[in-house]
Amino acid sequence: MSEINKDTKMVELAVDLDFDQNIDVLTAERSEILKNKNAQIITKEINDETVVTCIYKDQIRTFEDLNLVLEFNFTKDIFKSMNVSVAHHQINENDLELYIYKNIQIKLLNSVYKENSSKYTVRVYKCIFNKTTIKGVYTINWGNKIQMFPLMDFEKDESFSEHIIVFDVEVRAVNLDQARSMAYNIVSDFTAFLSLLIDVGFQDLRSKYMNFLMKDNFGRLQASRYRTGAYDKELGLYIKDNFYGITPEDKPGYDYGPIYLLPEEMKTKVTYQIDSDAFLEDKFKNREIKKKSTMKNEYLEGSFAEIHNPYNSIKVPRKIREYFREIKQLEEKNVNKYEFFRNASRIYALAKNIEQFNETSAISYMVASVEALGKSEKMSFSEICRKYLGEDVDLKLLDYLYGNVRSGHFHSGEFAFLEYEVNFNRSMDSLYTNLIRKNRQAKKSLRKVLVSWIEDNLNMRYN
Repeated sequence: MSEINKDTKMVELAVDLDFDQNIDVLTAERSEILKNKNAQIITKEINDETVVTCIYKDQIRTFEDLNLVLEFNFTKDIFKSMNVSVAHHQINENDLELYIYKNIQIKLLNSVYKENSSKYTVRVYKCIFNKTTIKGVYTINWGNKIQMFPLMDFEKDESFSEHIIVFDVEVRAVNLDQARSMAYNIVSDFTAFLSLLIDVGFQDLRSKYMNFLMKDNFGRLQASRYRTGAYDKELGLYIKDNFYGITPEDKPGYDYGPIYLLPEEMKTKVTYQIDSDAFLEDKFKNREIKKKSTMKNEYLEGSFAEIHNPYNSIKVPRKIREYFREIKQLEEKNVNKYEFFRNASRIYALAKNIEQFNETSAISYMVASVEALGKSEKMSFSEICRKYLGEDVDLKLLDYLYGNVRSGHFHSGEFAFLEYEVNFNRSMDSLYTNLIRKNRQAKKSLRKVLVSWIEDNLNMRYN
């Protein structure tokens, strides 16, 4: 690492690849890695190796138009290594490592294996907590075809009632592991965008042993302890989680999948495979997403700006398909703007999932979501709030949210909503009443900023 000047330094990172594939590297990286980047490509033959150097501009983190040098080393049959370098005083090796993984290795693998891919329809399970489940079946083309519906449809007069939502995703992959990885990541982002749209958090299905109170035949409560999970009658599967916690109903048991050992003193990773997941290959490969006519969709007509109450039914905006189509078009037209919106959606989804446990953390993440979205227009938190709140802007509330709540929580470990100073005598606690009002107004204002941005930038405004 050498100094260029006091403001700029050269950062370089080499990665060993060892792809045992006979591939056309130039074709691969032109079509996938350097697409729309106007790269200058220089090829040299050195002894038995070929060195391909690509010079182009790209973005790392929020730094745009960085001059990157990407160098591939390969022989006729083996893709050996690559080297990436960039000159910038705030970019480090960790940034380059993540950049290589997301922007080069994944795309390169897709190029290498595209010809040998097969169709899979992978099922991913998420859960929500609400009085009712999401009613109906929603099929959406979002680059990949996705179908969403509830695993079971039941209602309980309890806002903290778990409901499992199924996502079937069509992908093309070279094997089951790649197909499941792709589907899981697609659903993770899909549900992040959906959380922002319907104001409901989606959590991973995670089995655990829990304590239950159950009535016996005489109506008396008995304490019991059971493992949680789900049963998919359509596919004949028991589910603990989306990873290696799936088992066929005719052979119950969860002892399958890889075990990785990575000793601290060794650079080598040891992998053991326990049993086979061939049953999932049979379930997911060449399966079709079919129309389901047994469930009626419940649509929301009009604006989706309101804060959702978990005691209410969940209505999906009728423009849901337009919403995801606009997101895909934004990604194709302006990837930087798309990524800021995606990041804001991910943070918002996190806020929805933790608000049941801690309101200070939830509001802090909602503020961070708006702050991330502001980067799409190169605006600060207060600037983007002023723009999209208009006459409804409350500058004192914004200062309180950004300073006392967000900064106090993230930087000083403070809890603005008194989670560690609980008073059970609410009738005498005027501060609690004021904090409840601030909490509601905060969520309403922050959500309005996000929804107004969506209406303006994703053509989602209702007349």
